[in-house]
Amino acid sequence: MQYLVPGRIPLGKLILCGARGGSGKSTLWRAIAADISAGRCALGLSYPDPVRAKVLFFASEDGADDTALPGLLAAQADLLRVAFVDGVERGPCKSEFMLTPDHIRVLRERLEQSPDIKLVIFDPIASYVGRAKVDDHRASELRLVLDPLSELAESKGVTIVMIAHLNKSTGDAVDRFAGSAAYRDTVRAAYAVSEDPEDSSRRLFMPVKENLPGFDRSTIPFSLVPLTDAEMDAFFAAPECHHLNATDRQTLRSQLRRVKFDPPRTVDPNQAMKPPTRKESGTGSDNGQTKLDRCKEWLRNFLQKYAYPSSEIAEAGRAEGFTFDNLKFAKARLKEEGVISHSNSVYAPGAWWSGPGPCHTWKPRPELPDFRGDE
Repeated sequence: MQYLVPGRIPLGKLILCGARGGSGKSTLWRAIAADISAGRCALGLSYPDPVRAKVLFFASEDGADDTALPGLLAAQADLLRVAFVDGVERGPCKSEFMLTPDHIRVLRERLEQSPDIKLVIFDPIASYVGRAKVDDHRASELRLVLDPLSELAESKGVTIVMIAHLNKSTGDAVDRFAGSAAYRDTVRAAYAVSEDPEDSSRRLFMPVKENLPGFDRSTIPFSLVPLTDAEMDAFFAAPECHHLNATDRQTLRSQLRRVKFDPPRTVDPNQAMKPPTRKESGTGSDNGQTKLDRCKEWLRNFLQKYAYPSSEIAEAGRAEGFTFDNLKFAKARLKEEGVISHSNSVYAPGAWWSGPGPCHTWKPRPELPDFRGDE
């Protein structure tokens, strides 16, 4: 068994990764692609002889120039080894790429012409299935698309990644992929990206299905963090950024994020992705006042003067008998009063919670050293 990333991402296989919108799944796979293109160890891991290869992107939701390319630059990709496919040219005509037999044949020809392409990413897969007029809720129709893709991955020794959305089901994690079960049944490995129940600013990259030798089932946590000043300087030094004016640069400084990986840990994806019960959320009544009401009152008072890291709020809340789910529900209910969280804190990394006002006006709790310098 060969791996693109040892024990994590198999080579020559069709694989699936699902997440809810806004989870950072596209940013995650751009980070993985960047590391593969540059020949670096991926997923924050350390291993010998990392693969250096070309990457092919099919991205229908994120524009190449305004989203995907800046994201790859922020992840320090070798852009000479990354290509985007936006259509298929036949003589003077050009059509959108879709997963029809004819266009899959074109993809096969591209892989044969460039054998150093080892990673192909469809983001999201449903767009390319839909363009082929295939109902992805019908397993028999979907297999007509996925089986040729799986065979292509095997025969050409290429990892083909299908990025998908997750549904709102309360079942097992492996059953949460939107569309037919054929998505999960066809692939050799499937992953889910979900919020860390212990820290809302962190995400979990979790295997939810595999039947491969040498596969590592531990979870890799990650966060989306702002670029450092040095990283921004390197970003703007790239030839692709020389045309940017001051306004463009300031906008990018506020928007760009990179992936920061934490050490792997053991996580049960079914538990991590399980929606909270009424009891866990605090919406059940207790002597006329719900636990959520009590949690709201406590959180409102706790954040009255200072901003706190979410980890410290969770610890303080536990001492009062509140779970982190209680706290998240309470924060959502207090949003109209100005209680918010922000991961781009000027004080320290991670998510911070505070009362009214933009994050640059927040006051840190007194015990925290002021990291703002002269700003």
